[in-house]
Amino acid sequence: MQKMWKNLNVDLKALTGQIASYLESLGYEEITAVEEGEGYRITGEAFSKDKRLNDAVVVVAGEPNQFTLTLQELKEQRFNFPVILSAMFGGGYFLLRSLKSSESWQRFENGFWRSITSIVEQSRDSADSFKKPVP
Repeated sequence: MQKMWKNLNVDLKALTGQIASYLESLGYEEITAVEEGEGYRITGEAFSKDKRLNDAVVVVAGEPNQFTLTLQELKEQRFNFPVILSAMFGGGYFLLRSLKSSESWQRFENGFWRSITSIVEQSRDSADSFKKPVP
């Protein structure tokens, strides 16, 4: 999912650090934030206690006055068998696990956007290069 913000004058490097801290507070491990092109890429490895949640990637792209945040789930590669065939051979467990993973991701995504929206609002006017001089 992707969201765009305009006219907020946000320091994107600081925002990237705040997003990484947020992921860390949720228990994500091995969080990396790297600068790419016109933005940043944050990758968080899912915590081991709850393997239903997959690794997450957040891309921050744009400029302080107009930027987008993209949240992506990195899923493990699995074999695709027809549902009926997999259920006949004990694959129902894997189907159920996949459905629970999707449900967990939706809950994570909803909470992520609520928290990130709050963080972005608190970061308003934090970019030095775009601040207007005070007379």
